[in-house]
Amino acid sequence: MNINDVNTTVKTAFCNTQIAEAFAAAVVESSKQKDSTIKVGYDSEIQKLTDELQSVKETLSKIEKQFSKMLKREENENSENVDSEYTVQQVKMNKEDNIRSMEWDALQKYMYERLREQAGLETRISELEGSVIREKESLTLKKNELSILSRNLEASTEQITTLAHIVGIQKDEICSVKSKIEELENRIDSLDERINISYKISENIANLPNSIMDAFKTQKKSWDNFSKALNQVNREIDFIIDKNSGTFEENGGVDELAGVLKVLVNAIKTLRPEVSSPDIN
Repeated sequence: MNINDVNTTVKTAFCNTQIAEAFAAAVVESSKQKDSTIKVGYDSEIQKLTDELQSVKETLSKIEKQFSKMLKREENENSENVDSEYTVQQVKMNKEDNIRSMEWDALQKYMYERLREQAGLETRISELEGSVIREKESLTLKKNELSILSRNLEASTEQITTLAHIVGIQKDEICSVKSKIEELENRIDSLDERINISYKISENIANLPNSIMDAFKTQKKSWDNFSKALNQVNREIDFIIDKNSGTFEENGGVDELAGVLKVLVNAIKTLRPEVSSPDIN
């Protein structure tokens, strides 16, 4: 999968160009940076080893030139100081032998150190080559894993797209359900209000028998007091009648009035209702 494929896939899943470009760039750049980092590291290490080998060659060349100059200088000095051809030749040979012996010892020591360094360099090169091979194998595995992840991403993207389509289809139904829920909540609130009103009415109805009983008790008490007053008037009328019973002729008008009042009192008594406690079940 290249960057264009990743862009297209992520755009389809998330409908966002910026997210698609950022995600695709991250996927591709991660793979490029891995290859670039490994290549730069190997190139740098190999260049370092090459520079060290070149330095060894240059040093050997300098030593060889110095030995050559020393031999020429010794030959010139010996030819000036010795007259005998044999002596000159002998001294020359001795000098050459001594110089060569010293040079050989120094060269052996130097070569031993350089060969040891070269052996170390060759070991490091072998290790580096092995590391390069292992890293290449690892890089191949990583590329295979990246390919698998890319395919998984495509499958996941298709699933996300399908889910997004399903969510879009269900959106209207969800809105309808929300509307019905709101309507039901309003009905529940109205029903709660009616229940509260009914509860108050039932409380008032429950208290109604007590109010009726109180009214009956108050009415009975009033009639009792009124009855007492009538009885008192009746007794006073009887007293007046009894008092004037022997003087009927002189007080006939008073007795007649008293009789009328007595009849009135008795009539009022007959009008008194019978008050009893209501039968409330």
